[in-house]
Amino acid sequence: MAALRAYLDRTRREGYALTVETAHAGTSALAAVVRQPGRGQILGTISIAGPSIRLTEKRMIALAPSMLEAAEELSGASLSFGWLSPVSPMRTVARRRTR
Repeated sequence: MAALRAYLDRTRREGYALTVETAHAGTSALAAVVRQPGRGQILGTISIAGPSIRLTEKRMIALAPSMLEAAEELSGASLSFGWLSPVSPMRTVARRRTR
């Protein structure tokens, strides 16, 4: 539990999560949340994944600022595109189909 708490604390502090060979051997990834501006509601995520031999922890930390910038741009774009809204008609239809 202590390791999980430390991981979550780092994720909150840095604004992104990273994983090295957790889900699949030989694969690493980092991800950030895309939020609706002003409301903070989660719209989705943006991630970078690849082979651990090339996507080392050091490399992921170097890529993180660009990924966070892209997440911020997507967040801002959500104001212009209704389909990115958490309450858009397309999302409502998709939810009805999965029920």
